[in-house]
Amino acid sequence: DKLISLIDRYMESDLWKRIESTDEKYFEVPFALSEASSIVHGVIDLVFKEEDEWVIVDYKTDDFEKDEERKKTYEKQVELYKKYWERISGERVKEVMLYMLK
Repeated sequence: DKLISLIDRYMESDLWKRIESTDEKYFEVPFALSEASSIVHGVIDLVFKEEDEWVIVDYKTDDFEKDEERKKTYEKQVELYKKYWERISGERVKEVMLYMLK
């Protein structure tokens, strides 16, 4: 019941409407880049193109809003995703977001 409720809320969200309205969207996108003599790798939960610019979404299951340090860490993470995606795609990321699944 909890999972169905979570899915129902997500499918009613503005984010879901934005995702549905675009043709170019990618889920669980792995990446690897050379950065300062090392290899950086990760997985971007969701990236979609909206009006010729990208939006990056990182899903979280913990309540990071209650933990300022954790929130800062997550914000740094999505900013790095932005930097790397712009480098990979050669296009601008207009927005990054943390989306709490609750």
